[in-house]
Amino acid sequence: SVPFDFTSVIYDANDDSFRFEWNSKPNRTYALYFSETLEEFGADVDDSIESGGESTVYPPVGEPGLPNPLEGARKIFFKIEENQ
Repeated sequence: SVPFDFTSVIYDANDDSFRFEWNSKPNRTYALYFSETLEEFGADVDDSIESGGESTVYPPVGEPGLPNPLEGARKIFFKIEENQ
């Protein structure tokens, strides 16, 4: 069994955006959260990301990257969860 985690996080400094890839399961949905600290992940970016099968890319290839939700922050943390 492959661990559930990000396999790729790409930051584009030109447009201050992100693209994520993670191991996923077919026919599931996922929620992506962000935080300025590792203590609290209350803000969600999207809570109904559809699985791409064994691997999911968000935003999907061909779409613009996710704009930085904490523009100007020195650091940002992201977390992905499988919806129940």
